[in-house]
Amino acid sequence: MSIKTKLIGAIAALALLPSMAFAADTENSAVAVQGYDVVGYFTDNKPVKGNGNHVVLHDGLNYLFASDEHKKTWG
Repeated sequence: MSIKTKLIGAIAALALLPSMAFAADTENSAVAVQGYDVVGYFTDNKPVKGNGNHVVLHDGLNYLFASDEHKKTWG
């Protein structure tokens, strides 16, 4: 199984997690998946860098998204 396939599988598993916490204070948390937008892998069919304007805190990690639409799709 290729690394790309494993990564997509892991991202898909994370996307299915039922509970999400929207963060008010995300400064003290690590960034997940090197700052890439996990929804972008599926909607844009390529890696898309997220940004600090669209962030979700989950299990102590910040997930960055490229757009508010991607953030809403995640959670």
